[in-house]
Amino acid sequence: MKIGHGVVGWDGVERRSDRYGSIHLADEPYDGKAATKTSIERLAVKDLVGKKVRLTCKVVEARKSGHLGDLTHRIFTETPEVGEVIDLGVGIFDTEAGWDGTPSFLLKPEDERDEFWMDPRKLYRLHDQTVDVFAEETSEPCHPKPNLKAANTGGICTGEPDGSIQVKAKQEGAHRILPHVEKIGDGMFMMTPPSGKTGETFKIEHDPHYRRTRFQRN
Repeated sequence: MKIGHGVVGWDGVERRSDRYGSIHLADEPYDGKAATKTSIERLAVKDLVGKKVRLTCKVVEARKSGHLGDLTHRIFTETPEVGEVIDLGVGIFDTEAGWDGTPSFLLKPEDERDEFWMDPRKLYRLHDQTVDVFAEETSEPCHPKPNLKAANTGGICTGEPDGSIQVKAKQEGAHRILPHVEKIGDGMFMMTPPSGKTGETFKIEHDPHYRRTRFQRN
C-alpha cells in the first residue's frame, strides 16, 4: 500500500542520537530547491499506527544529496538508481510531527533498543531522493539491529568552510565544545580550540539551560 510521496529526509536528532528511527517526506531536498509536491495518504497512515509493517521506498527521481552523511560512522550519502526499491525493514509503525508539521514515519523495534531502529546505510542512500513510500502489514519478526556500534558523545569537524561540526549526543539542546588542553610545564597549560580539519574529533558537554525548537532538519 502506497502511503506517501516526497523527498526523503529526517530530523537532525536522528543522527545526533543514533536513533535513526524515522523518515520524513518534503517538497524539496537539503539544498532547498523545490523538487516535487509531497502527498501523504493520511487515512491509510492512521490505520497502520501500532501495526507491524514492512516499509519500502521506491526511487522515482534521483539526485546527488546535499548532505555530508554521518561522519562519525563514516556513512556517506549515495545516489541510487531510478526505480530502485530500498527495504527499510520490519517494525511497529508509528508517526510523529516533522519540522514542517507533516508526519514523519517511524519504524519501532520490538526489543525497545534506543539506537538504529533502521539501518542508516540504507537511509543515506535514500537521503534527498524523491520516492514513493509503501507499507505492508506482516507477521514477520522485526528486523535485528544493524551491525553498527552507537557513538560516544562528542563532536567531529566537517571540514566545511563555515567551520560546522557534527555532534553525537543523547541529550537535546546546546553543547559546549571543550578545548584541547596540553600541559606545558611549570604548572601551566595551553588550551586550543579544534583546528577545523576534516575528521578532527573533540569532547563536548551538554548545556542544560539552553532551549531550542523541537525540530531541526538533518
